[in-house]
Amino acid sequence: MTTATHVALGLIIGKVTNNYGLALAFSVGPDIDHLVSYAKHGVLLNPKKFLKVTTDAEDPWGDQKSFLHNVFVWFGISLVAIAVNQKIGLIISIAYLGHLVLDALDNSLFFPFYPHKLCIKGPIIYNSAYEYFFLSILLLIYIFI
Repeated sequence: MTTATHVALGLIIGKVTNNYGLALAFSVGPDIDHLVSYAKHGVLLNPKKFLKVTTDAEDPWGDQKSFLHNVFVWFGISLVAIAVNQKIGLIISIAYLGHLVLDALDNSLFFPFYPHKLCIKGPIIYNSAYEYFFLSILLLIYIFI
């Protein structure tokens, strides 16, 4: 899913938990591994390539959703965070899991057990009218909860 969709989910979780900063950070944060991929393949300093790669569901290198998109990393971070502070840990866990669920819903490559190559592709076309309709629903939920 696009960053806007992850932000919308973070806003919902932030409103429910009364902790916007943490909810937004862990709703969007796992996408840092995209930047690692872009840097590795020389895309960050090429605006034309960067725009193409960030708006397309295809992952030409198969490594954009890597380490931080692994369910075992989510589980480990959640366990540690909950052990340190239950309330904060639950917010981190829910926001992070929400990120992974949203990424599993779109049709871009998602490897939940990275580096193992089990791939999930969801029914929502990445960066499409369908995703923006889904984003609109999330924003309506945010407004009315």
